[in-house]
Amino acid sequence: MKRKRRDSIPQPIPFDRPAQRWSRRPLPPYRHLPGITPHPVLHPEGHLFGCPEEKIEPFDPDRWRDSEDYLYGIDLFNLAYFWEAHEAWEGIWKSVPRERRPGLFLRGLIQVAAGLLKRHMGRAQGARALYRRGADKLLQSAGRQQTYCGIEVTEFAARLERIFADESLRGWPTDPRIRLRVGQSDPHGD
Repeated sequence: MKRKRRDSIPQPIPFDRPAQRWSRRPLPPYRHLPGITPHPVLHPEGHLFGCPEEKIEPFDPDRWRDSEDYLYGIDLFNLAYFWEAHEAWEGIWKSVPRERRPGLFLRGLIQVAAGLLKRHMGRAQGARALYRRGADKLLQSAGRQQTYCGIEVTEFAARLERIFADESLRGWPTDPRIRLRVGQSDPHGD
């Protein structure tokens, strides 16, 4: 597959602006594309350059609804801020045991977001590899349950499979957004 020129890659476009945001945090001024836009933290023109690191609250999957960091990652992901969602979830991933269920789950979300970023940038092979590893972790973390931390994992993974199976790497063959189940029971993560 022919690679896109770096300067010809536009900002990712969300599937659709969600009617609901889950976090009160403001969105970044641009979607970071490695090698194309200024690195948000490291580059002097980055929107977070010189800003102190935000304090990340430890993530408790039993209280996911109260985790502003987790919900902000979902907002970022749903609005195609894939690099930023990856970073938001990585911050809370560092607060959990990595080989246990919450760590596996968050690592899966991180890898799926990175896979969507690579897909957008035209890097099909890397995108599919990251997606596959991430989806496997999400499915493993869900176990026999359908829902974990508000996400119907099997349904989400099936939609992602259709996206990554699309050879064109253009647009959205299906809705990639995370749909949280807020009003229903979510054992071991409600």
